[in-house]
This record gives sequence, structure tokens and C-alpha cells, in this order.
Amino acid sequence: MPVMQSENDVYPAPPDQADPLAEETVKRGTTLGDQVYAIVSRGLLMGAWEPDARLSVRALAQELAVSVTPVREALTRLANEGALTSADGPGFRTVRLNRDRYQEIVHIRMALEPTAAGLAAARITDDAVALLRQQNESLGRAIAQDKFAAALQIDTAFHLAIYEMSAQPLLVSMINSLLLRAGPTRTRLSGSYRKTLVGFDHHRRILDALQARDADAVAEEVASDLRDGSRAILAELDQ
Repeated sequence: MPVMQSENDVYPAPPDQADPLAEETVKRGTTLGDQVYAIVSRGLLMGAWEPDARLSVRALAQELAVSVTPVREALTRLANEGALTSADGPGFRTVRLNRDRYQEIVHIRMALEPTAAGLAAARITDDAVALLRQQNESLGRAIAQDKFAAALQIDTAFHLAIYEMSAQPLLVSMINSLLLRAGPTRTRLSGSYRKTLVGFDHHRRILDALQARDADAVAEEVASDLRDGSRAILAELDQ
């Protein structure tokens, strides 16, 4: 899936970005609209598009090898959920959040994500912690190589994997709904912030707390990670 920027569809994705949809194909036998919805939702969650990026129905249909109808249905559904807006003319755009709207989303995330992570502490296995440690090391390598778009995707996948282990589907659905709206804005997290490795170090402490099955420590560290990252993004929005 390409990264869409400002007014035009840009192909291909930049080389520093691990394309979150590159291996996605639509499988026959289920509703095409639902499958396209899932694919585009994943892209929004992973920050595949910047704020106010134009999503072309025709271009997405061509890339996914489907007709325009299921693509239009999926994008309309996302627009109805607040994850996209209607563009001038054909197509849709990703949401551009102002400071107040982004901060509102962060406040709600602060109530939900630490809870999900704390619940995951009681259910996570040692093997899962080991895999998450590998994922965090991949994050560190991406940052060291200035692959910040890939770093955002790894960071998001890291958090979502932990929340899924809470076994609270409604809670996870609520978190995903917020990240659908915030995903494009999260691309504003600066490379200079990434280079400090603040998030990487938060992840290490999250993993240590998960290994110890310390739910309170996990929740506290997830909250700190979210707080620090959101402050950096708010500083960018203030410019």
C-alpha cells in the first residue's frame, strides 16, 4: 500500500517504510467489502498514510484487484466511523486532527490502553514475551537506520499485540477505533524523538513487567509511553 501524501497519490511507498499492506490480497468466498475494510483499517492503524492524504477508490481497487464497489463501500464505512472524510471530488481523505481533537483521543486512550495491557499481564506466556522482545529489537534497528515510518508500524504492532492478549474484545475494539482516527496524526512523531529511544526504553520496561506478571507496573509503563509520545506529537501540532 502506498503512502498517500497531501493532494496526490504517491507510488511506491518510500524505501524506509515496511509496507503494511504489501502482502495483502482479497480472498474470495467472504464479503469483499469487509475484506477491503479490514485491509484499509490496518493501514490506518499502522500509519500508512499521513494526515489529509487522498485515498483514490480507483487506485485502491486496482491495487487490490477488485472492482470499485467494495472499495467504495469500505471507505464509506470508514468515513461513517470517523476514520476518513469525504474529499473534494471523488475519493476520500484521511483525518487531519487539530490539537484539541488529538488530545481528546489521547485522554481516552490513557483510560483504555493501560487497562488492556495490565489485563494482558495475567495471560501472556513467556514465549509471547520473547517474541515481543524480538519485535522491540527490530524497532531499535529501524530507528538506528532512520527508518521512522517502519518504526511507527513496529511500535503500533507491538502495542496491539499486547492489547489482544487481554482477551477483552470490546476493549480492544474501542482502542482500535481510536487508533483508526489517530493513525495518520501519529506519523507526526518526529525522528528526533525516536532517536532518543524513549519509546524503545519504555517497551523494555513494559516487557520486564510483563515477564514478572506485574499488571500495575505494565499499566503504569504503558501510560508513561503513551504520555511521552503524545507530548512529542502535540509539540509538532503546535508548530
